Amino acid sequence: MDGVLGAFSAFFMQNESFPEHQRQLHSRWGRNNTQTLFGVLKIPSSAQIRNVLDGIPASGLFPIFGWVYQALKQRGYLKSYEIL
Repeated sequence: MDGVLGAFSAFFMQNESFPEHQRQLHSRWGRNNTQTLFGVLKIPSSAQIRNVLDGIPASGLFPIFGWVYQALKQRGYLKSYEIL
C-alpha cells in the first residue's frame, strides 16, 4: 500500500524530484509530507513508483484519488488552499 500511496503523493505534490524532496524534509524536520498527509512509512524511489504504477490500469487508481481527497477535506487539510 505504501507504494501506491507514495505514487499518488508524488502526483499530488507536483514535484519532479519528489523522493529527494521528501528525504530532505525528513532529515530537516524529522518527518515529511508522505508521512504526515499519506501515512507512508518508507519513501519509495522513483523507480519503485514507476514499477508499481506500470502494473495498475489508470482506472484502478481513480477510487484512491477520491478516497484521499475526501479524507483530506474531512480533516480540514484543504482549507488553507481554498481561494474563493
